Amino acid sequence: MDYSLLKYPRKSHRKIINIPKESKELAELFGIIFGDGGINNSWQLVISLNSNADLEYSYYVRKLLRKLFKIKVAIRKRPNQNTLVVVCSSSNLVDFLVSKG
Repeated sequence: MDYSLLKYPRKSHRKIINIPKESKELAELFGIIFGDGGINNSWQLVISLNSNADLEYSYYVRKLLRKLFKIKVAIRKRPNQNTLVVVCSSSNLVDFLVSKG
């Protein structure tokens, strides 16, 4: 799908993202999402990790998402749980991921 042809309302709050070409890094991200992530809603990707074992890995995942899509990525610890969540809030990102299956 050619995303450049999509037209959004003038007051759209959609964030501009980089659309990456097929690569090993993109394939790795798909594997991460299939294993530990999911799409929460029409605008948010969440990847859940263990806060004790995966802290350094969460930084790697954030760096990978930033590199591929040029977007902000947050890492949050869930209160009273051993869970870190890597969160990307972007409708365009979700649209891209859904278009890839």
